[in-house]
Amino acid sequence: LVAMGDKNGGNVDTINNAREGVYATDKEKQLYESRGDYDSSKYHGHKDYIGTNRQDSEQQKNGTLNDAYTDNKISSRDKRDLDHTISSKEIHDDPGRVLAEKNGADAANTQTNLNSTERTINRAKGSKTTEEFIEYLERTKPERKNKIQELSNKSNLTVKEQKELKKLKALDSVDENKIREKDEQARKSYNSDLNKEYYLLQTIILHS
Repeated sequence: LVAMGDKNGGNVDTINNAREGVYATDKEKQLYESRGDYDSSKYHGHKDYIGTNRQDSEQQKNGTLNDAYTDNKISSRDKRDLDHTISSKEIHDDPGRVLAEKNGADAANTQTNLNSTERTINRAKGSKTTEEFIEYLERTKPERKNKIQELSNKSNLTVKEQKELKKLKALDSVDENKIREKDEQARKSYNSDLNKEYYLLQTIILHS
């Protein structure tokens, strides 16, 4: 967002500067510091999260839901999670969001940021950024490949080993291009919304 002059002709805070920890006003810095602790229930209990999850559950039952990060079909038997591609914690702690005075749960639960994936993938991703998750998958790939081969070569697997093999294969099936594409879409929409909110906020302040 291009910096705009305030009533006195000085500089106001900008989203990019806030994300670098640079504030033009103590008021905005204090607003960020008093944002409160991250509360997962506020994000996962949001009406749009619940609504999207319900829709995806129906598609899963009908056999028409694909995993957003692998493009594999999610069967009715598979355990699935609805992932915040940009993690809800990252959004909660984003100085740009706080500066724009955008509600965190509203910002996190948009169509582009909600993507269904196998539970194993979602739990492994956690609050990592997409790039951090890809780095994790790359770092653990050799060990994962070896374990998959070891278990696949066994004639009789225990229930525990069967579950482990399924989890390892799920992580191995993540398509880096797919997940990066989803992340880019989510961030483009998220940042666009923040810029609009902040521009509107500044316009109101300038004319108040």
